[in-house]
Amino acid sequence: MITQLKYFMNRMIDKQTNFVGKLKFQSSADGTTWTDVFTADTYLKEGWNTYSPSSALSSQYYRFFSATKNACQVGEIQMYGNVVENTSATSKVCDVVLIAPGGQIQTFSSQVTYADSASSVVTDVSPRYGSYKGGETVTFTGTGFSATSSEASVTIDGIT
Repeated sequence: MITQLKYFMNRMIDKQTNFVGKLKFQSSADGTTWTDVFTADTYLKEGWNTYSPSSALSSQYYRFFSATKNACQVGEIQMYGNVVENTSATSKVCDVVLIAPGGQIQTFSSQVTYADSASSVVTDVSPRYGSYKGGETVTFTGTGFSATSSEASVTIDGIT
């Protein structure tokens, strides 16, 4: 879910002609049918722009789009929000991908099933932010965790 979008506009030559009413940010559930989330208006400026939706955006696909040649000159995009999984399913079947030394790849389709009843659920992570120096204790709250601490591990930024 996206709660805020920041986007950096490079050189904007003739803003009114090339961007206003033409540059659109769109969302889609299937990557085929697109819905306009917002269209650039006269407040658009060179540099960083921010869009905060009134409610979180929760589509599968997002894009900047324009039918005109010069409107999609977006230099950088930052999206803020949460990663969510569709919770209406009670289980999920996944492929296993094996990558051998030398880069050979073998995929075994539909070999693992994750069931909600057997999965842990994280409901909170505290603190949400820490010092750049590190060293904070991070607490995960939720359900379905093993009572045996050796059966669980957490890796943050490559550190276990």
